[in-house]
Amino acid sequence: MPPCQPSARLLDHVKTLEDPRAEHLLEHQLLDIIGLTICAVLCGAEVWVEIEDYMTGL
Repeated sequence: MPPCQPSARLLDHVKTLEDPRAEHLLEHQLLDIIGLTICAVLCGAEVWVEIEDYMTGL
């Protein structure tokens, strides 16, 4: 079996997640939220307010 890239494996797992939000309230894709959350944490965000600040600053 060929080696798998770590990012591809993470993406495969994230794509299988169910989105529990009400469809009429969706403003952003779940995959986008998860990706930006991971980026924010890697950049030092430690609480949800910092994650939100990171996301709105883009």
